[in-house]
Amino acid sequence: MITGEYKIYKGLKKENLRDNMTNIELVLNRLAETTTNEFSKNNNPQCFEESKDIVKNGGTIVRNTKKKY
Repeated sequence: MITGEYKIYKGLKKENLRDNMTNIELVLNRLAETTTNEFSKNNNPQCFEESKDIVKNGGTIVRNTKKKY
């Protein structure tokens, strides 16, 4: 889900999404940010498509982690 969809799912109007996340949601979000950042540093993308692939790879790691959890 994108941020707006997740806020609707959680029933939030103007509240901060992170303030209303469970611990596991916060951990998975941080994992997504950290892995994507590290992939970007290691691969040094030169165009939008390369950056898009890096984001997808970070998302795949989080998706797999969430499934195993």
